[in-house]
Amino acid sequence: MNKGYSLQQTVDHVKLPDSLINQPNLQEFYGSVAWGECVLYIFIMWVGLMRK
Repeated sequence: MNKGYSLQQTVDHVKLPDSLINQPNLQEFYGSVAWGECVLYIFIMWVGLMRK
């Protein structure tokens, strides 16, 4: 986001490291990494707008 990436570009670039992908407690049961990134991106943008 600091590099000016759009939401889709951010989602495309964020991946779990190989060392974490197969950890049983980090499996995508209640969402996905891409979904979580979308939520964080939107929240951070909202907070930025609220501070202006």
